Amino acid sequence: MNYYTIEPNIPIPSKAEKHKKSGTKTPIAHYTYMKVGDSVLFPTYNQARSVDNLLRNTGYKSITRMIVRNQAYRVWRIE
Repeated sequence: MNYYTIEPNIPIPSKAEKHKKSGTKTPIAHYTYMKVGDSVLFPTYNQARSVDNLLRNTGYKSITRMIVRNQAYRVWRIE
């Protein structure tokens, strides 16, 4: 898995289960350069949520989904 890399054209799966939280920090500033349809894979929910919040706070719409049960999370910029 390519964690932390912005990737285009990854389809969004349907919403599934709840996540397990962890206390890992993520540097998130460069994720504001994501284009609509780009996504990023993270190993923890907290990291994914940080980027999701960053995108939403800068005026973009985004969505987060668990990819591998409590092991990988992906954030998409949708607008």
